[in-house]
Amino acid sequence: MEYQDQAKLFDLIKNSQRVLVALPANPSGDILGSGLALAGFLRKEQKEVTVICETADFGRFSFLPGIAEIRHEITLPKNFVISVRTDKTKLDELSYDLTDAMVNVYLKPKQGVFTPEDVSFSAEAPAFNLIVCIDTPSLELLGDLYANNAEMFFQLPKVNIDNHINNENYGTINIVDVTASSTAEIVLQLLKSYEASMIDSDIATNLLTGIISETHSFQHNKTTPNSFLSASELINYGAQQQEIIRNLFKVKELPVLKLWGRAMARIKQLPEYQAIYSVVGLADIEKSEAGPRDIIKVANDFMASVNHAKLLFFVAERPDHLEMYASSNPNLRFKELVQALGGEYVSANMARIKISGVAITEVENYLVDNLQKLGSRLGL
Repeated sequence: MEYQDQAKLFDLIKNSQRVLVALPANPSGDILGSGLALAGFLRKEQKEVTVICETADFGRFSFLPGIAEIRHEITLPKNFVISVRTDKTKLDELSYDLTDAMVNVYLKPKQGVFTPEDVSFSAEAPAFNLIVCIDTPSLELLGDLYANNAEMFFQLPKVNIDNHINNENYGTINIVDVTASSTAEIVLQLLKSYEASMIDSDIATNLLTGIISETHSFQHNKTTPNSFLSASELINYGAQQQEIIRNLFKVKELPVLKLWGRAMARIKQLPEYQAIYSVVGLADIEKSEAGPRDIIKVANDFMASVNHAKLLFFVAERPDHLEMYASSNPNLRFKELVQALGGEYVSANMARIKISGVAITEVENYLVDNLQKLGSRLGL
């Protein structure tokens, strides 16, 4: 398969030496696998590659080849430049000294004097030629990496590789395939077209992790025949299938496992809205010894495991509010719900909504009231 702007992408890669691979702040297995696979491939092309993700806790994905090289700086260092015009006054000598609180720069002219009007200041952009955003429908999902470096994202060419229907096509080059079950499938096709012989076992393991994670081991309804074909190809390239299965499905952190069990015991349906929800209270979270990252992991697992509803909600009680995670199938106008309830996307498929003034025992009423109001806007 060949994507429309594939040739332009390959030319851009060939002409770029220093590449930033930018990952969303709350990465899935598909995001991590796709990003690391691309980074590994580009390094084999002798590119200088930096992978950045705001999150440092990768949980069950910590086994992925190359994951230790992911950086977490959200503010990239920039050189502060002091420029002095020398077209009228020529420079003879330059020196400086350092004190505890000051840098003093001394400019000795050959003749005449330097004036304040001769001096200007600027900040250099970080030394990248190209940014590749993986599985990122909007730049805001990159979190503080984008917020703290917006000028850099504006100045540099961006490649946008994604499979989500709500992608904003913000890239200089957009490779967005909504028929793909995962971004890893798209990356595999691109790497094969560029130079298939460079796909090694580590690259294949990362990509297969992305596909297995995103399709929940081929059980999710987004799974396509190409998902199986891609997986078969990756195994032939040397992907470590058994290691992937063991880490993703046979090994779970105990707090996640405990909280998951409590969430599964409280699943309820709202048939008139084709919605399913579950709640966990403060006591559940405390007894499970679960932290904030564990709650997000359970929410992600909940969204991936329950795939026969149009809307999914997972609600966790916090000390002074409720934290609701929500997801929908692609046929609904999910963004309308997120905006109406004042939520924010934490990943391409899932939003987080803070609810104040509602008790954990009132969640069903809260959902019914809002779905009644918003049903037509959502496409229910």
